[in-house]
Amino acid sequence: MGGGKAVDRIGRFPNRPLLQPSNEGCAVHAHPTTIAALRIMANILVVNADPNLKRLIELALPGMEHFVRHSANLQTARAEPPTPKLDLVIARLVADDDQGPENLVELRQTFPMAPLIVTASLHDPTREGEKFRRVVRELQIEYCLLEPVATTSILHTIQAALALPRRA
Repeated sequence: MGGGKAVDRIGRFPNRPLLQPSNEGCAVHAHPTTIAALRIMANILVVNADPNLKRLIELALPGMEHFVRHSANLQTARAEPPTPKLDLVIARLVADDDQGPENLVELRQTFPMAPLIVTASLHDPTREGEKFRRVVRELQIEYCLLEPVATTSILHTIQAALALPRRA
């Protein structure tokens, strides 16, 4: 994980390419239907975003006709009236040195049908990164990005996530 940047596409769909780390955070080979999928309006929930992540999402989706709702934290998101169909959930996880995967488990349980993108700020990415990626795979979280996240990384990851078929 050079320089604390890493992207992981979980292999739930073996016929889809995996994201690979690069100097800019990720290189994505989007599915051919990605552009068509982005032309329709999507319901996106953003949980626990700091100002930087909010700015990155705004930059990644300029002029797109998506409904983006922000929630301060997971508890607030659960208390809000449910959205009939969430097309994507983007959540920021700030992990302390001794934090376990409970927040990720709770996130997946709260949104079992929506594709998830988790951006993570880890205390020690070099030491904790592999454990984090293993937990993400076990919980079938589609995408994870370790901070710092480049604009191109979030753009390509959102495009790829919106092109995924709905979870069964």
